[in-house]
Amino acid sequence: MDRETIAFFESVVRKKYPSFRVKWKEQSWLMRLVGFLVYPFCPSFMTEFTTTLGTTVYFPRKLYQKDAVLTFVTLAHEFVHIHDRKKHGVWFSLSYFLPQLLIVFPLLMFAIFQFNLSGILLIPLGGYLLGCVLARLHVSLFYVILAASIGSAGYLSLAAEWGALWLLMAAFFMVPWPSTWRTRWEARGYAMNLAIAQWKGGALTAETLAPIFTGSGYLFMLWSQTKATKVLEAALRIALSKQEPYGTVYKFLRSPSIVPKES
Repeated sequence: MDRETIAFFESVVRKKYPSFRVKWKEQSWLMRLVGFLVYPFCPSFMTEFTTTLGTTVYFPRKLYQKDAVLTFVTLAHEFVHIHDRKKHGVWFSLSYFLPQLLIVFPLLMFAIFQFNLSGILLIPLGGYLLGCVLARLHVSLFYVILAASIGSAGYLSLAAEWGALWLLMAAFFMVPWPSTWRTRWEARGYAMNLAIAQWKGGALTAETLAPIFTGSGYLFMLWSQTKATKVLEAALRIALSKQEPYGTVYKFLRSPSIVPKES
């Protein structure tokens, strides 16, 4: 598979989603900001992970240029996310970040009902940002700073009737609890990786990919590799049935103009 084939596949995706485009992560201020904020959990966010927002796929340039087959599989994976985002609308984006997204509720309640103490919220925020900086030295520093800042904010909020409760609830949602929906969306994406491997005679298995689901890269969206394997196998069965968008990729791989270029 060569770069011409990659360009051809991108044109196929663009026919379905005219606004589809590939951008470099290094040139996006938004991706650099996200990379800074998630560094303690995913230090390789800017170098080894692609990120899709809407119909734009943000690729690390070196990763895109490294291996044509890897680039194709990654684009096919992101094609699934684009399809799901278009099909499910804003729910896809919101559900992807559940349950951690629920932290917004207690923080908002604190800001509304304890307005005179709302400045306390700057303490854990500042602690988080400082922790992201110090994580470059050692990731444990992030957790020490974050725990200290949350504890300090909680202590200062004890004077408020409900303040400490709201902050305790916020701390609860900061825990990397399993994410049912993020697991579902990523299982559909990685089912594309598995399906392509089977269609091309590869040896990639659900068990091989399971550690991705229990690692920090996706904020520990599952705690059990056994369950991750089962979820992936179920998603793979759907992919192998060639439902969309998997059917589009299968037809692309079977295209006479593509087969001679495979390596």
